[in-house]
Amino acid sequence: MSLLKIGGLNDATPNRGDQYLERIARECIECKDQVCHIIAAETQNFDLAEEAVDRAIPRVIKYALRHGLEKEIISGKAFLLTTARNEVKDIQSRKLKADKVETVSWDDRQNEGLLNRAVDSSAKKIEASIAIDESVKIALRDATKEEKQLFEMLYNDDLKVTEIAKCLNISVGLASYRIKKLNALLRAAATQ
Repeated sequence: MSLLKIGGLNDATPNRGDQYLERIARECIECKDQVCHIIAAETQNFDLAEEAVDRAIPRVIKYALRHGLEKEIISGKAFLLTTARNEVKDIQSRKLKADKVETVSWDDRQNEGLLNRAVDSSAKKIEASIAIDESVKIALRDATKEEKQLFEMLYNDDLKVTEIAKCLNISVGLASYRIKKLNALLRAAATQ
């Protein structure tokens, strides 16, 4: 049996570069166990590593077939390792997506949770920002005039500490101290 068949390709490959393709396929098969152990050490999951390497070998051979000698693979082992690492990421992302997909049941009672939850994450962000704005208002209600001015410069005008110090005619250290004091005030108001 040809090594190309092991890689998922048939014998109808073009004659040009057959030795090159055979070399790549042979290198992939020979270093499969080494690459599998490297990936298993990185992921702490031998089954995942084995699946990734098994998926990566045909991809490497197909790449070599498609690009031929124009983009020659120098080291089959290195290319297989890189491709297997990419396969691990693909496998993990597919599993994460599958875990995030919520199943819808024909039973309406089981779907009530889907109907009653906020679907749009931007709506949650808006709600959070409104809550933050309210806690900031509460915190600044008891703040001094200087603290309110500092808040405006820092958060609304997006000025840096050095710019705030120049505007208030104070040292950078004092401006930094007042910003830390203001942040502590805001944190205390947010936890109430």
